[in-house]
Amino acid sequence: MTWQLKLLVLAPLMVVFFALSFFVFPPDGEEVGRLAFTGPGTTSSTLLLNAGEVSFWTDVDIRYEGASPLAYHVDLSQGGSQVATASCDPLASKSVELSWLKTFDGVTHLERGRGKMGCTATLPASGPTTIAATLLLDSHGSPVTLKKADLAIRQVAP
Repeated sequence: MTWQLKLLVLAPLMVVFFALSFFVFPPDGEEVGRLAFTGPGTTSSTLLLNAGEVSFWTDVDIRYEGASPLAYHVDLSQGGSQVATASCDPLASKSVELSWLKTFDGVTHLERGRGKMGCTATLPASGPTTIAATLLLDSHGSPVTLKKADLAIRQVAP
């Protein structure tokens, strides 16, 4: 069997293996909370988090023209004091994308899926943590249809 034929046989198996590995061994631990957005604004939730790194994922469905119109600003507080912040672009390139669909017809962008954004926060201590997130939407005067832009909070268990 030639190496080209072996590659044709093995490549689909490798794709299935790597796809399934995300469900068996989820990247960045487990989702510990989610803030739902269907438009710009601020929402918050108090979660019991561990000291250490917190990663942020997006679950987005948007159609827009022009430049990326979305951004999150995230504040994390413990005991009434701000302990960390993060600024995240849900449409920038992501280190992990799950079920991501991205199309561009020369005018309109359509993006839909879940992915790990390039922003994190580090908590100094474990305990109840209030996460207040603001979704900013700047359409630059162009049409935007936002169906959802949820912010998912993930953390590796200790």
